[in-house]
Amino acid sequence: MHPVHWIFWVALAFAAIFTLRRVLGGGLSPARLKELKDQGAILVDVRTSAEFAQGHAPGSLNIPLDQLSQRMGELERSQTILLCCASGARSLGAQKFLQRAGFTQAYSAGSWRRLL
Repeated sequence: MHPVHWIFWVALAFAAIFTLRRVLGGGLSPARLKELKDQGAILVDVRTSAEFAQGHAPGSLNIPLDQLSQRMGELERSQTILLCCASGARSLGAQKFLQRAGFTQAYSAGSWRRLL
């Protein structure tokens, strides 16, 4: 492979990784996550109950994504909500869902491990 092609593919890979981390991580920096947690944000883990049982952030509430529409009454629309899952894909979907339902302070935190 020509060196110019190699450089192009490496740059493209880094751009893709950066973009995925930004999207799946919800775009919240570790400092911002800590700030929101310190201000009393509710932590909601949208993984399955079995995944949650294998490990979760302390103090988090488990509301699996497939139950969110039935259980969103457990959440306050005015409270800050940090959503998490395994990689960030489900929490991003949950964020979009809750925002459409009027939860203006719902954020995807990405992986639950970011909330430890």
